[in-house]
Amino acid sequence: MELMLQTLTGKSQIPEAAARLGLGRSRFCLLRQEMLQAALQSLEPKARGRPPMESTPQEQQIADLQEQVLALKIDLKAAQIREELALLMPHVLHKKNKKKPALKKNAGDRRPRRRPGGAAAQPAPRAHPPADRRGHEA
Repeated sequence: MELMLQTLTGKSQIPEAAARLGLGRSRFCLLRQEMLQAALQSLEPKARGRPPMESTPQEQQIADLQEQVLALKIDLKAAQIREELALLMPHVLHKKNKKKPALKKNAGDRRPRRRPGGAAAQPAPRAHPPADRRGHEA
């Protein structure tokens, strides 16, 4: 490299530097050109930070499997917690989606109200079904 730089500054001639290295003139010029090109590329701006590490397919597969194992462990723990809840508090897991429909109460189906003295009120008398013309009930 030192001889190549001397040819650039004019301290040495190309044929003389090539002969000292045991190369032909064309090969020396080609190597000098490659050296200058590499030096120019090293001066070009680069992305900041450390370059990302390239992983092999095996390393990528290991990382994927480790992520999958972690996800499965989380799922297992959640299933265990659900099982414990089901055993300890089964009423919590059985949601009541529908309210029971309110029953229509007829007048005769009501409970008698209590009077202030504690005695029950008398239920209202039921109406008899209408009688037909002959006086018989239907």
